[in-house]
Amino acid sequence: MRGEISLPHISPNEICVSFSDMVREHMKIKGYTQSELVKSSTLPKTVISRVLRNTNHKGKNYSPSYMTVLSICYGLKLNQEEAIRLLLAAYPEIGVCLETIQQGKDIYETNKMLYECGLSLLGSSEE
Repeated sequence: MRGEISLPHISPNEICVSFSDMVREHMKIKGYTQSELVKSSTLPKTVISRVLRNTNHKGKNYSPSYMTVLSICYGLKLNQEEAIRLLLAAYPEIGVCLETIQQGKDIYETNKMLYECGLSLLGSSEE
């Protein structure tokens, strides 16, 4: 049987919080070392290192995969609300869009919020 998932209220300030900062904060709260997170998440040390440094092997901002974020959620033993917040930190565009949908805003107002957070705008990617 599936339970209903309720999204926590996310403030505009939280939407722009760094995924790396949030992972480090959860590690600090739970007293985890980098080695412990590697072991508990079953992710390679290089991936956890990139997450914590927020840079990839080319020196650019690190964008974790969805599965990496979920592995970290399990590794940190996050509850549902904490996991949702971490997912939204990794993919802040989703948080902005959910918030603006809930507020009944249109795509232009959403793009304004995305722009203010330094995120990609809707309709700007080529597929």
